[in-house]
Amino acid sequence: PRKAALCALLVFKDNAPEPFLAILQIMAAHIGLWLSSSGTPGPARPDQLVLADAARALGRGSRTRAAFALAQSLARASGAERVFLGLAKGGARIALTAASGATMINARGDLPRAVENAFSESVLRKCPLMHPLPETLPPGSEAQASPLLKQALAEAGAEYGLCLPLFTENGDTAGGLLLSFGQEKEQAPAVALPHLQEAAPALAGCLTAMNRLPRGAAQASPLTLWARKHKRKLQLGLAALALALLLFPLPHKVTGTGTISPE
Repeated sequence: PRKAALCALLVFKDNAPEPFLAILQIMAAHIGLWLSSSGTPGPARPDQLVLADAARALGRGSRTRAAFALAQSLARASGAERVFLGLAKGGARIALTAASGATMINARGDLPRAVENAFSESVLRKCPLMHPLPETLPPGSEAQASPLLKQALAEAGAEYGLCLPLFTENGDTAGGLLLSFGQEKEQAPAVALPHLQEAAPALAGCLTAMNRLPRGAAQASPLTLWARKHKRKLQLGLAALALALLLFPLPHKVTGTGTISPE
C-alpha cells in the first residue's frame, strides 16, 4: 500500500497545479524515505528529521519566520555550529535569508556577502562545496573544494563546513544551505552531506514554497512585541500627552550670558 501511495502521489505531482507542487514534493520524499527505512529498527534518520522540520517550517506563515525556523532545525539535526539558509533571487543569485542562532540578517555585512558568494559558486558548479575537502567521501556523495567557501567559513569563525545548492525538478535554483562546524568536527561535513543530499528534493520544494510566502519580519524583541500588543494604549497616551502640552504649557527658564556696555 505504501508503494502504491507513493506511485499515485508521484503521478499526481507531475500534473499538479504549481501552488501544490512544493508540498507534494515534500510528501513524496517523505514517503520515499519511509519506504527505504521500513523494517529498520532504531530512531529516525537525520534526513527524516530534516523533512519533518521542513514541513513544520512552512506552517510559520511568513517567509522570514519559516526560514529562521528551518535553519534552526537543520542546525539541531546536523550538529552544525551554524546553518545559513538562502532563497533564490533569479539566475545564480541566492540571497541569505536566515541563519541559526540569529533573529535577523544584516545584509550589508561581510559575512552575508561571503556566504552569498559561496552560494553562487555552488549553483554555477551545480555541485556541493566542502572545506577542507577530504581524501574520500561517502559513496554517492560528490563535493568540490572552494576558496569562496573557505572565506565564508573564516567570516563565520569556523574551520570546517559545506555548501549545498538546491534545485527543483525542473532544474531551477530553489536556494542553498551553508553549514559551518567548529573545532574537532573535521569529519562532520562529510557525515552530514549524504543526509542532506537525500533530503535535497524535499528541501528544494520547501524553499520554493517558502519563497512564495509573504515576507513577514524577523523575530521581534520583547519590547517590540509588548509595544505591538499595547499599540492602541500607546497611541492614546501619546495623544493625551501632546494635548496636555498644548493646553497647559510648562513654565521654563532660559539661562545664558550677556554683556552690558554704555552707548
